[in-house]
Amino acid sequence: MKSEDKIWQLVLNKLAGEATEKQLLQLDQLLRHTPEMEHRVKQFTEWWHHDNGAADSTNLRLFEKIKEQINKNGTNGNIPDSTL
Repeated sequence: MKSEDKIWQLVLNKLAGEATEKQLLQLDQLLRHTPEMEHRVKQFTEWWHHDNGAADSTNLRLFEKIKEQINKNGTNGNIPDSTL
């Protein structure tokens, strides 16, 4: 698995509350070594949490689409707009 794909998988696990302590540490290390991805992940995470849960069902549907995209095809760090 490419490092960008691994980062997105770890981010999704974190957002779903499924990441282990080891996975969280791995995510932190990977992001420290890839500043561009760190910025993209920060933007995505801010978007994810921006409404403080007001649109949880929408977020969950989007999360599942993104997770499915990663598991099915990989993203090479790019999530197509049509997925969102």
